[in-house]
Amino acid sequence: MALVLKTLRAAKTNPKRYFPGLSDLNITSMTDMCQKVYFPTEDCSTAFRTVVNCGLWTMFDNFGERDLHQHGFDELEFERAKALCKRNLNDAARCTPLLLEPSYRQIQALLLLSLFLLETSRPFLALSFASAAARLCQDAGYHCLTFDSSDSQAQQKIITFWFVFSIDRGLSLNFGRSPTLQDYDVTASRPTLAEARGDRDLFFCSVGVDLAYLQGDVYEQLYSGRAQSESADAKAQRARVLADRLVHLRQQLLLFDTSDDVTTMDMIEGIDLVLQSHLALIFQAVRSTQGDSPLHFCDECVTASRAAIEGYNTAWEKYRTREDTAWKTVINWTYLFSPFTPFIVLFGTVVACKSEADLKLMKVSVETLKSAGQYSSGVAKLHDACETFFNLAKAYMAQTIKNGDSSESSLHQQPATEVFDPTSLYGQDWDAMLDDWNLGLGGENAREMSSFLTGSFFS
Repeated sequence: MALVLKTLRAAKTNPKRYFPGLSDLNITSMTDMCQKVYFPTEDCSTAFRTVVNCGLWTMFDNFGERDLHQHGFDELEFERAKALCKRNLNDAARCTPLLLEPSYRQIQALLLLSLFLLETSRPFLALSFASAAARLCQDAGYHCLTFDSSDSQAQQKIITFWFVFSIDRGLSLNFGRSPTLQDYDVTASRPTLAEARGDRDLFFCSVGVDLAYLQGDVYEQLYSGRAQSESADAKAQRARVLADRLVHLRQQLLLFDTSDDVTTMDMIEGIDLVLQSHLALIFQAVRSTQGDSPLHFCDECVTASRAAIEGYNTAWEKYRTREDTAWKTVINWTYLFSPFTPFIVLFGTVVACKSEADLKLMKVSVETLKSAGQYSSGVAKLHDACETFFNLAKAYMAQTIKNGDSSESSLHQQPATEVFDPTSLYGQDWDAMLDDWNLGLGGENAREMSSFLTGSFFS
């Protein structure tokens, strides 16, 4: 208890840093909830305790080594407290049923558990909790609340609803699923970009809602079962309209006045990279003029993918030199909330077009992910998948050099002990490598991808 109180006092020096973007979970509400847990006058519900544990884990996680020394914390005691919160949340994730009473606290608990699971590299389970939270929002009527409602908590419930809506839409698209809530059911008041110009948190909420609606349309118009059965020309036309919408949203994002606030600039940069990845996903639906192979992509898709990967690499080079750890949340969410598409597209250009420039970009990206993975289990898992794709591409390029199809590059001059055997990816190895990750390759799933690559390109 003493450590919690001391940490809360320290967090008051920069509350937005230690509680970044967590709906209505902030230093004030956390202080109030901790008082109710440690000095209870009535019983606390399981959902309430889950919310408190999520808040404490987030706060502890955002304290870096420099902060601990600055505020006089014992590092070992701090790590033990953080580990205890994580253990409690893992227990809550295992034991929480997904058929629950639609209360505000229960919705908040499911939302925060979803965020915790995403940050600890369990995105598919995170989607299950986000979907459950979305269903409870609908059961509780949050999807049709307005700001002028007689409910005294209307604004708080509406903001929480849009947070759930955005998480559910983003994760659903990444896994190729239809979202839990459909546009035609939602009439809740929503913040607009014009209204949010002077309020940073409201502005980012508005951007998130606009992106969520766009993500829903991307799935419905380009990747749903009905969309897959439509003509390539029809999908290409829709993709370009959706790309225009995304470019407009990106322009609105970059126009926001940061007032030279580093945290705000980091958040804008992170969201911009997410948008770049989605642009690649949108253009992936446009058929390439080079052929029907799933590893051929249109020029716009390749350009957007290169821009996204270069952006990730540049951002990490900047963040890794920071003394504080405020960037951890931004880089973690930037990677984990983005589609896997850009790296797959680069892989396709290397294998199908023999692009050495893209192979070098893949190499830098893998090195970036390895470095960033030290701070995130989710990013570390993404690194493992991307490294395997890079090794596949490198093996293919080495084979083309051996056959005299390409000029030799120092990138491929490696000891024989490092030669990669693509046939090792048959069966369970491939599935384990891509556990919980969506490839974004339309009809190609992980098992089909193994036989496709080894059979078509490495025979």
